[in-house]
Amino acid sequence: MSAHEEKGGRHGPDAYRLPADSPWRKAPQVAFALAALGLAASLYGATTDLTRFGYAWLFAVVAVATLPLGALFFVFTLHLTGGSWGASIRRIAELMLGAMPVVVVAALPLLALAGHMYEWAHFTPHGEEHAASLFEPARALAAEGGHGAAAAGAAHAGPEAVVHHELMTHKAGWLSLPFWQARGLLYLVLWLGLALFYYRNSIRQDEDRALARTRRMRSFAPAAAVLFGLSITFAAFDWVMSLLPTWYSTIFGVYAFAGSAVAIFAVLCLLGVLLYEAGAFQGAVSVEHFHDLGKLLFGFACFWAYIGFSQWMLIWYAGIPEEAAFYHQRRGGGWSEVGALLILGHFVFPFLFLISREVKRRLRLLLVGAAWLLFVHFVDVYWLVLPAASPSHFSLHWLDVAALLAVGGAFFGVFFVLMGRHRLVPVGDPHLSEAIHFVQTQ
Repeated sequence: MSAHEEKGGRHGPDAYRLPADSPWRKAPQVAFALAALGLAASLYGATTDLTRFGYAWLFAVVAVATLPLGALFFVFTLHLTGGSWGASIRRIAELMLGAMPVVVVAALPLLALAGHMYEWAHFTPHGEEHAASLFEPARALAAEGGHGAAAAGAAHAGPEAVVHHELMTHKAGWLSLPFWQARGLLYLVLWLGLALFYYRNSIRQDEDRALARTRRMRSFAPAAAVLFGLSITFAAFDWVMSLLPTWYSTIFGVYAFAGSAVAIFAVLCLLGVLLYEAGAFQGAVSVEHFHDLGKLLFGFACFWAYIGFSQWMLIWYAGIPEEAAFYHQRRGGGWSEVGALLILGHFVFPFLFLISREVKRRLRLLLVGAAWLLFVHFVDVYWLVLPAASPSHFSLHWLDVAALLAVGGAFFGVFFVLMGRHRLVPVGDPHLSEAIHFVQTQ
């Protein structure tokens, strides 16, 4: 440890805190104002079309939830692997864990709205005559020249409807509303507990410098990894996959995880660069750290593409109608163009842009790449959720924007409050000195 670090650089009361005159101090007011505007518009929309509000709110909650979930993955992975290089940049992710209660509160209305949004909530196994009724909306859509899974189902409303009815009957136990709601509460409680465990231990370590906290966080990391992996997988199945209840994909949970990883590394690069250029890290973070974050962002963007392609390829190769329904629903009416944007914008362009070592070390370029990937990640979540609301055509509804402002504004409002309250670097971490002097070897 250097003399400067001993005398005050790391241990002074104002070390690694936002200056009182920093423009970032005004960020909470802006975020909460946007949240209030979005919430007011969302509540108005709920009074006019509760079902459409439910889909918009689901999109917003899932999109915003990927940020603290990705942050949880980053934090426990650093502890699990002993990644000392990330100690100095870790606090941004930990503050997002501190904002996890916003996601939990925002998700609670979804549990009550399930009956308005999910087809399976009204399913009762009354025989084949009921199976045919499941395709009445599909017939109407096909008569209008519609696209998607419903139109595909209408073309096979005879024996195909019986098969779908049998699948729904088989899933009826899992997709019973009380059981679905209980699982949803379990996911939220689990995420909240994991997030606050890592957030509080790290914050308290700033004051007591207790090495036992590091040992505690590290020893719990394997269990956290298992709980995280199971919960994000089943939440993706329950909240998103079941929007099309007869569809199934064993790889969908991994797809949701890949999106969360892209989201958090994009945010770490984006916010990290802005705070770094404002001098907020006071030398604790350098270009070397952003180079590593850029490599992780690049790697998980490629991983997302690999999982997305693998899911499509396996479903196409098998040719099973129940599996293909997901892609039929996104085949026309503007949804295919959104899919093309994801192929090009979420993989091809970022791959060609971020593969360069120079881009990952030139912070303005890295910032642009991170901002773009965060945007297309939200487009990806929109593409996953909103075809359930309008399978025949793509149409950006004002409720979608309002809901995202409400949930995202509240989340970042709390995050910015915590950012102004706590140090931006975990000064109690025993590996901080090593992280500060981290240098790339290649």
